[in-house]
Amino acid sequence: MFYIITVNISTHILFLITYPDTTFMGPMYLFISFLLWSSFFYLMKTAIIRFSRDTKITIFTIIYIIMLLSIMSFYPQKDGLSVYSKIIEGKFPDRFSIYRGLKSLGIDYPSILGSKK
Repeated sequence: MFYIITVNISTHILFLITYPDTTFMGPMYLFISFLLWSSFFYLMKTAIIRFSRDTKITIFTIIYIIMLLSIMSFYPQKDGLSVYSKIIEGKFPDRFSIYRGLKSLGIDYPSILGSKK
């Protein structure tokens, strides 16, 4: 179960870091989403305890993909576009947005910006 929670929290933090242009509801959305998805994964784990290992992995992979799609679709952004539509349009996070995302978590890592020419 620890593995599932670790992957879940890492995924949510990854979205917070890579797409920092969020509204004031963004971190709260990710926290509530983390709690709900962790609960759902726990309930699924107890429900499919007698399945084979390969079946469990397949089910959890499908659920993880659904979780990714729901986070990408509903994570609030200041420009009104979802993360999913930004990825579809080819607007991927750059170094500066990742730097700002890390800085919002209290991690000042200016070397991610690269050297100035």
